[in-house]
Amino acid sequence: MMLEERLLKLKEEIEKAKAKKTELEARKKIIQEELKTKWGCNSMEEVKQTLNKLKEQIENLKKEIEEGIKELGENYASIGEI
Repeated sequence: MMLEERLLKLKEEIEKAKAKKTELEARKKIIQEELKTKWGCNSMEEVKQTLNKLKEQIENLKKEIEEGIKELGENYASIGEI
């Protein structure tokens, strides 16, 4: 391959990389805006904190549901004994 062809190929690759970078920066901005409007998060640290809070809430809800199901089962079992 001649030097000129090689340089043209490198130029093409650089242009593709620049375009990809621009695309990724735009996507990043959209995601950041969405995180801010939907969840009130301005940084990745806030995203992590919010995620941890949501996971904790989910676990608490699961426990409440399991306890409620157990209580219902116990109540219906005692009704059946009457």
